[in-house]
Amino acid sequence: MFVVARSAAASPEDVLGVGPRSSGMGGTGVSVATGYEAARANPALLGLERGSDVSVGFAGAFFGLHGRSDIPERAVHGLSAGGSYTVGGHGIWKDRIGVGASFFLPAAESARDGVLLPQDLQFPFAEDARAYVLHAGLGIDVGGGVRFGVGLASIASHRGPLFVSSGGTRKRIDAGDGLFFGVAPVVGASYDLGDHFRVGAVFRGERSAKFEAAIEGAPGERVQGFTQHEPWRIDVETSRARGHWRGALGLSYAHGSALAGDADTLAVRLGIERLIELTPDVNAHLRVGYWYLPSASPDQTRAANRYDDARSAVTLGYGVALFGAHLPIDLDVYSQFELLHLRMNRKDDDIPHDNPGWPSQQAGGAAFAGGAAARYRF
Repeated sequence: MFVVARSAAASPEDVLGVGPRSSGMGGTGVSVATGYEAARANPALLGLERGSDVSVGFAGAFFGLHGRSDIPERAVHGLSAGGSYTVGGHGIWKDRIGVGASFFLPAAESARDGVLLPQDLQFPFAEDARAYVLHAGLGIDVGGGVRFGVGLASIASHRGPLFVSSGGTRKRIDAGDGLFFGVAPVVGASYDLGDHFRVGAVFRGERSAKFEAAIEGAPGERVQGFTQHEPWRIDVETSRARGHWRGALGLSYAHGSALAGDADTLAVRLGIERLIELTPDVNAHLRVGYWYLPSASPDQTRAANRYDDARSAVTLGYGVALFGAHLPIDLDVYSQFELLHLRMNRKDDDIPHDNPGWPSQQAGGAAFAGGAAARYRF
């Protein structure tokens, strides 16, 4: 039995975001998300919803990545959609329970269609963005500014050709058709401190798309591993609304994988939003944000060439909210420029010289993502 360990690179949500409002504010949302975006950011915030909404949009990203030469990665794009609903309830629970869901469906031509061998030059975070993603949650406002929520976060990868290296030979894995699928629990809470301050916290369980399959041409040999893997993490965030301004600052701790040799990481997210009242029935929202995500992966000193650099991103967003009785909609767009900080990876002396990463590779690059969504409130 072979076991294929794989470093955690990034969640698809880090690359593409979940909804243009949170994405435009640097990926914050644990204390400020609304509507279907709360299903992913913090299901507890669904308890704040008053009414229902449905959203549909698109998101995409393209990459410019390199070692000694360019490392090509296909662009990814797809459909994003979701909605939230306030459960009527009775008595003290009236309008205090909300449910929501969101999903991302990559276009067929940009979905993941295989897994590279470890020694192939690659940036796993770009491939990980090609996954199918679904979030669902339930939030309850228990009063006194306190809310709790629970949810599920699922991820699935397309089953294309998979390969494992055995005895220097590239062997195909017979994994069948369909999807590799994984699901993780999500638990969240938020609390209003007064003076328009709010804090939020979320625990996200380990999310992996695992497989076990036979190796073609090798009777009795099987392989285990995963095409997607994200460690458990804890997100905390504080925000404050003052007049027409709102700001949020968050930290995300992700637990490293001992099997893959990953380190623990602590990411930082910052977002600011400015409300502009254009007319009594039309508001505009300007958003800006920043996030920094350290690399969890060790230097690629052995045969593998799975590059993962620390990444910084600047985000921008704009939205228009219409409040007319016949057209209660929001239109939002965002863009994100992501910089991969250069990192030198030097091979150990005993690595064969025909390895693509020999003797060293300085890996880096950039990624640009963007998207838009329309939200109908009813």
